[in-house]
Amino acid sequence: GRMIMRRPGEEEAGPEALNRRGHALIGRVFTLDNPIVEGSGRVRVDDSSWRVTGPNAEAGSKVRVVRVDGATLVVERA
Repeated sequence: GRMIMRRPGEEEAGPEALNRRGHALIGRVFTLDNPIVEGSGRVRVDDSSWRVTGPNAEAGSKVRVVRVDGATLVVERA
């Protein structure tokens, strides 16, 4: 039943995905909580806060996640 009910493009969440939470965020757009100053800032994702790096931007700006570097999201302006 799982194979039939799975949405298109949805991957099976196995043990290999447990330590790769950030990779599921690639391509998503978020609003900056704090400005990106000198390449570093923060963004709220659901109930957690993530460190982001990218071009300087004001708080409230929309950014898109382009890749993950450890526990840091690399973003560009959306």
